Amino acid sequence: MIMLFTIKGGFPGLTPEKISAADIKELRGMLTFIIRAERFSDGSWAHAAKDKLFYYILKRLDELYKKKEVRH
Repeated sequence: MIMLFTIKGGFPGLTPEKISAADIKELRGMLTFIIRAERFSDGSWAHAAKDKLFYYILKRLDELYKKKEVRH
């Protein structure tokens, strides 16, 4: 089992490589996980922003949208 979140360490299980291979369902789960983590651990969003996770997720969404795998 891969640990996706640690309170002080951010999200070591969410890597750019894992995000770049994700489909839309996985991306939704990743984004939901990051957003909800803030409720239980203040600073989670800051870790995600510092690690550019939001950027990588949005970049992957854009790739899928351009391939017409995602509709708006």
